[in-house]
Amino acid sequence: MFSASSFQITGTPSRIIKIGCVPQYPLPTLRFGYSCSTEARRKHKARNCSTSAARAAPTSTKPSKAARTALFTRQENEQDTEVEVEVDGAIPKWLDGVYLRNGPGELEGMKHLFDGYAILHKLRVSEGRAFAMHKFLDTEAYRYRRETGKMRWREFGTPITHDGIGSILREYSDYALGMFGVPNSFTDNASVNVVPHPEGRKGSALAITETINGMYEVDVATLRTVKKARYSDGVPGTLLTAHPHVTVDGDIVNVSNEVGRGYHVFRQRRGSMAREEVAFVPHIDGLAPAWIHDFALAANYAVIVESPLYINLGAMMLGKDTEHLFMDWRPERPTRVHVVSLKTGHVTTKLAPPFWTFHFQNAFESDDGSELYVDMAKFETPNVLNQLLLEPLLSEDGEEIDESHPERMTISLDPASPDQIQPEAIKKLIANPGEYGNYYEFPTISPLKHCVEYRYAYGIAAARPTNVANAIAKHDIVEGKSLSWFEEGAVPGEPRFIPRPGATDEDDGVVLSLCTGADGKAFYIFLDGKTFQEVGRAKLPYGATYGFHGSFLSSA
Repeated sequence: MFSASSFQITGTPSRIIKIGCVPQYPLPTLRFGYSCSTEARRKHKARNCSTSAARAAPTSTKPSKAARTALFTRQENEQDTEVEVEVDGAIPKWLDGVYLRNGPGELEGMKHLFDGYAILHKLRVSEGRAFAMHKFLDTEAYRYRRETGKMRWREFGTPITHDGIGSILREYSDYALGMFGVPNSFTDNASVNVVPHPEGRKGSALAITETINGMYEVDVATLRTVKKARYSDGVPGTLLTAHPHVTVDGDIVNVSNEVGRGYHVFRQRRGSMAREEVAFVPHIDGLAPAWIHDFALAANYAVIVESPLYINLGAMMLGKDTEHLFMDWRPERPTRVHVVSLKTGHVTTKLAPPFWTFHFQNAFESDDGSELYVDMAKFETPNVLNQLLLEPLLSEDGEEIDESHPERMTISLDPASPDQIQPEAIKKLIANPGEYGNYYEFPTISPLKHCVEYRYAYGIAAARPTNVANAIAKHDIVEGKSLSWFEEGAVPGEPRFIPRPGATDEDDGVVLSLCTGADGKAFYIFLDGKTFQEVGRAKLPYGATYGFHGSFLSSA
């Protein structure tokens, strides 16, 4: 049964299509806007594409079995040299550079999506042509698994299976040494992000994860793992976020976690692997540190959002499961919001209602400097961690993915302001959450708008019902409206907005995402940043496992 709708989601079973009606699914109601892809125009030259396509509606919003198998098992092969791939439509001629994406490539035998061994995917675009390759990252963790069939270290959700007292003692020794700051005590599986090399080395990038042991220099041209990278300083912390942020001056800011003590906010000057500590934020309980995956950065402030999700070191060491893998959710406690001055190192701590967030979208100060705005993809609880276990992800019957929304937290910078951040100070940025399926993750904006006021954001979204994020959304936070792209049976990855050189409009550029289609084959999609219409896609002859974060390295 169908009913008329005014929402707009661009997308269809076959590329980007607009439909004027919507299936009556439960939360939320979907609407499909209508436009036609290049392939659709080729196939239906004699017909009005929007009229004929409007008769079609997706038979299912759930990812196909072939897509799930490709995404959540194992990368079927390595493509260790560049191969030119077929392009449908057109890649803009101005787009010239390399997109790198990191993520888990070997998930067999693992429990959680965050556990797989790192694989790097690369797409080079030049003069409208596309060249692709992918290789596993040559880490100690991956080599050990490949050579022995066993795990050297615990990964995020998968503990080591012990084969005797020796392996038990070694794991306990690793944890103990990690408490004292020994770098190689935790996994070096650098599967979370890939960023330009901080030293500015041309042709080099860093693959990183959330351990100090997991940083690897990679040759961009060949994807060869060059060497393990190390900081040249003594800033404490064996854990750190895999989301280093770049300041308006070109420096890098990040946060390390010293188990037993607290968080160290540090700065790397441009072109250096040496860090300088900016501030220290102590844990409430050193033996149960809160897990932070990301933090927010404004021009003059770093913001650590310490949700009440605490690492249970006993459960981690014993390989036992808690309600949230190896962590405890304590909603009776507030979220602690630490506002760190990058100039003075002064820390102001505010208390907010309990909530969870993986990723921050942007942060900036009001014109008069009285308030700080922190934008994020916000969940009410961390239950999404359990929804990313591989068993439910591989099943079409997995639990419906929790809601999450682009939201803004307003923080007063007045020293005399109350310590409490009231619930009304955290607001949704989009008027009708159904426009993006009540789901938002992997937020990204124009790189030209970091730390300043902005209008547009992009992220993955949902066409429900689904237990996997299966759409891409563009959010206009000034108008409070959204557009979404969806393709039946497919699953997109993190979108990356790339501005057109010389553009004056914030959304003048393309949105790039590595997707897996209903047939299990991967493709890179290029969406017009303004209209959110597909302008082209680079089609890979193989599948790709699910990925996390990436970077576009311009050739300019």
